[in-house]
Amino acid sequence: MLNKTINILLILVVSVLFYNCTKSTACLQLTTINAKAKFQTINDSLIAKDTTPAFMVIDYDTLRFVANTNLIQIPINSNADSMRLVFKADTNSSKDHVVEIKYSKELHFVSKECGYNYFYEITNFKNTGNLFEKVELISNNINDNDGQVHLVFSF
Repeated sequence: MLNKTINILLILVVSVLFYNCTKSTACLQLTTINAKAKFQTINDSLIAKDTTPAFMVIDYDTLRFVANTNLIQIPINSNADSMRLVFKADTNSSKDHVVEIKYSKELHFVSKECGYNYFYEITNFKNTGNLFEKVELISNNINDNDGQVHLVFSF
């Protein structure tokens, strides 16, 4: 009877230890870091979503997206150290605006399940063109997806 009890306890202990050592494979955190930009009037009022002018955003000759909203998320290429965004009013217009952003990156450990991602710091910011009245860099640290706005484009 004592041997049977010891065997049951031994099986139970081994089962608990095995269960605690199994790996969790679920990554519940976003690992892609995006810069956020908002669009507003020159007097700092946020433009209503349905009244924002439509425009295209082109990154190094690749169409990124067509936007008609007051807030966009711009994916950052972790294989580069800069991006050049061209905002075009439409395909037939010569009216455009170029925003060049240079950034440094730092590898950041997220978790065992998710691996690593990058934190970015904008080191240089330049804009030229005539589509926006003003483009401001609000925050140069792009560290997580907390909703913080990094760029403000004013019409």
